[in-house]
Amino acid sequence: MMIAVIGVVLLAIIGTFLVTKQVAAKGKAGVVKKHVEHGPVITLDEFLVNLADSSGDHFLKVTVGVELNKEKGVSEEGMKEKTALVRDAIVTSLSTQTREDVSTMKGRDKLKDEMKKRINDELGDDLICGVYFTNFVTQ
Repeated sequence: MMIAVIGVVLLAIIGTFLVTKQVAAKGKAGVVKKHVEHGPVITLDEFLVNLADSSGDHFLKVTVGVELNKEKGVSEEGMKEKTALVRDAIVTSLSTQTREDVSTMKGRDKLKDEMKKRINDELGDDLICGVYFTNFVTQ
């Protein structure tokens, strides 16, 4: 009788262990980490623009990095030839912002998206896949 009880307890422990291990494995299998391979990032010279506030008293000083789309095969050297176009698109985007627009993270993310779209529209292809702020100061 004692052997039967010990056997049942051991089976219960082993069963619990196996079920727990399977559930944990299924949970991990559902989480897939996607490795994103980034393209080269070109950091542009600093921008200093007046913000579009009605008072005209505020300005934005920002340093921007643009990530090149590796899939498009664009090179850093090729982009350097288009620096004036890229800078113009960025200045246009920055100078339409108000201090309130860029005071939140959501506003800055929206600005990045706008800048990326404007640059890609100017260049005629999706050559830029990311925009990054390496310095961001409003006053």
